Amino acid sequence: MQRAARVAAAAYLAVGGAASVRELDLAAQQWTLLNAARNISVPGAVPSHVHLDLLRAGVIEEPNLGLNDFDLRWVALSDWTYVSQIEGL
Repeated sequence: MQRAARVAAAAYLAVGGAASVRELDLAAQQWTLLNAARNISVPGAVPSHVHLDLLRAGVIEEPNLGLNDFDLRWVALSDWTYVSQIEGL
């Protein structure tokens, strides 16, 4: 089995697999956080968290303050999408 793995790795390298590896900094891209059901679209960040991006945009209050955690349950129960035009692909 190890021999097969070595042969596969050698074949991959022989056809230029290692030369085609590129690294992209996703944090440098512009991101948008979307929730279509609630018509919410705010600037996002990667890495981040939905609550943090909504807080930065002024959509929600601090989730860890008082009973806000209960009032903001809709955030956890909603579907969210991070969208970006990835530069350099």
